[in-house]
Amino acid sequence: MPARPDESPCILCREIIETNRAGLSFPLFGRTVGIEPFYKSETCTVYVCVECCVGIASNRVEFPRNRPLYEVVHGIVKEAVAQCPGFLLDFWNQLRKNMELPRMGIAELTQGEIIPPEKRLKAG
Repeated sequence: MPARPDESPCILCREIIETNRAGLSFPLFGRTVGIEPFYKSETCTVYVCVECCVGIASNRVEFPRNRPLYEVVHGIVKEAVAQCPGFLLDFWNQLRKNMELPRMGIAELTQGEIIPPEKRLKAG
């Protein structure tokens, strides 16, 4: 995620998302349709933190079904989390940080231990 100009709150949990942390941004603007003269508002951006994204994708965060904008956000977040494994890795690292465990990256997870095969017994 590109760096944000400052620390921004998550629109769901209201926790501050630090500028070096991952998240999902939603640029929003309003524009008139069927009305002259044409009007378009300034674009503002709202953010959802990784923890809330994972909660939305796993259906732990419930949206009111009578609010269509929430349905759109829910679909976008689920697809983003499913397409980008970085959300889950960042969530996992944040959980480890909260539990005061050391941070691990993908390199540490993918490097395995090479175990030599056992010696075969002679056929009897």
